[in-house]
Amino acid sequence: MKNIILCSYCKQPAKDGAFCKQCERYNSTEPLLSPEEEFPEGIKGVPHDGRYSFIREWYKGLGKGALTFLLLLGLILLSISLLISPEGKEKWIIFGVGVMLLLISIPSWINKTIIDVSEIGLQVRKGPIPIPFIHSFNLRRDEIKRIELFKIIVGRIRYQLRLTKQDGKQLDILQLREREAKEAIRLYRWLSRILRI
Repeated sequence: MKNIILCSYCKQPAKDGAFCKQCERYNSTEPLLSPEEEFPEGIKGVPHDGRYSFIREWYKGLGKGALTFLLLLGLILLSISLLISPEGKEKWIIFGVGVMLLLISIPSWINKTIIDVSEIGLQVRKGPIPIPFIHSFNLRRDEIKRIELFKIIVGRIRYQLRLTKQDGKQLDILQLREREAKEAIRLYRWLSRILRI
């Protein structure tokens, strides 16, 4: 008879390994990583003395190609509005659209999420260009109650890596796309292992 694995959150059987269909969470029922296991694919892992940095670009591949197109389009519109633009209102509309495209594409093209973790605590930095409502944070180990990985289905599937502080406040660490499910689970397991929660 097969051993029954219970979810560490809702205590119901987790039928397909680390994902519990009852509470829609990934839990730590799987064995911890061995030191030989590599860092998550698509996320650059850099070991330092007693700590690890996980670096993930916001966009890569086709996403970065689309951002490059928006960036070039924004520059073209700015050039048109400043050099060969029509008179009046049209000039400022073209100029405004060009600036808006640059403000959207440049931070998304450059920014990264950097997660520094050790037994002492966790720091999440998002930048280098700050964006309103996307916050960085730095927490000591004793301030963190748990780390969870949620499967979110709204139009398309996303994986949300989130931590809960001791006071109950929740902070988003990282959101990954459906095709990055393996990376999401492995990063979750790395963070849980290093922080020992």
